[in-house]
Amino acid sequence: MASVTTDRRRGVNASAAIKVACVCATTANITLSGEQTIDGIATDETRVFVKDQTDTTENGIYLTGDGAWTREPDFDGQYDVNEGTLIPVSRGTANSDTYWRVTNTGDITIGTTNLTFSATTVLSSAILNDGSVTMIANFVPNAHDTYDLGITGTRWRNLFLEGDADIDGTLNVEGALTLQATPTLNLGLVLDETADHSASPTAGKGEIWVRNDSPNVVVFTDDGGTDHVLNLDYQTGTYAATLTPATSGSITLDSAADTLAYTKIGRVVHVYGQLNVSSISSPVGGVALNLPYNIASLAELADEGGTPYAVYGLQNGALPSNALPVSRQGSASTYILEMRDMATTTVYTLSTYIHANTVVYLDFSYPTDA
Repeated sequence: MASVTTDRRRGVNASAAIKVACVCATTANITLSGEQTIDGIATDETRVFVKDQTDTTENGIYLTGDGAWTREPDFDGQYDVNEGTLIPVSRGTANSDTYWRVTNTGDITIGTTNLTFSATTVLSSAILNDGSVTMIANFVPNAHDTYDLGITGTRWRNLFLEGDADIDGTLNVEGALTLQATPTLNLGLVLDETADHSASPTAGKGEIWVRNDSPNVVVFTDDGGTDHVLNLDYQTGTYAATLTPATSGSITLDSAADTLAYTKIGRVVHVYGQLNVSSISSPVGGVALNLPYNIASLAELADEGGTPYAVYGLQNGALPSNALPVSRQGSASTYILEMRDMATTTVYTLSTYIHANTVVYLDFSYPTDA
């Protein structure tokens, strides 16, 4: 049993397992006398956890005063402290809301044994076992500390993260996952990128992950193994457009009209504007228009109805009769501008009919993976 009885007036009890909380804790060796400032707290007959003395036999829990400090009655006797005794600290700049564990082994004699401690954490409620997994009702780790519980199949009812948390494996939360930040800590949920999802989720479950595209995208994989890109961003801008003959020759655009505008909403890109041709040099083959974002993969296009087409306008071009200017996907990053005979389905390459002063009007949308 402990060497002292409970002191109800001061809130000190004889437990050797978990001590009554100290107001503050030291951060360096101090003089154990006189009122002073400890970890930002001005003492005044204050219960202080002393853990950093050069002479570690002086470590322990003290009551401050104008003269020499005295050891608290629950930390001054032979049976007051064991290996694993927990000491909570309530306040302080560095040590607020922390727990410290006695790491000594064997018998402890206050004033003689070199007392050592390590920062630790506690579960704010009991560990329950439902027969298959360990269920922990609440877990509150301190900022930037690392904890490895070593429990396979752990399931959290509520998890509060204050600082950095590295999850190596599966984290199942039944209840709330709360990310808390402080004025000096910008806290977010960070997901490492990967080339593909880990595995097809089981029935009734899905997986959210970051695909290492350029730029990265957030993907949800459903229980059938199908990926759904979730980045519903909104972007607008312009880009330098080019018209490139597929076989040979060149098409030069007027510098006053060689850019196109685009709007991107999630996975849909809308391109619009006009391009003025200033000169040509024997262009041969289909004419490729570059795009601001790559076109969606062929597998995804098949799911969404096939290869995208778009109608464009042409001014000052020598169009064949019954021809409609139509563009189609050429590669992942280009559309091919061509013309199609609406009566015979004949396809004409635009390079045959384009010339200096031709104006190309564009207004189309297409799906993208980005």
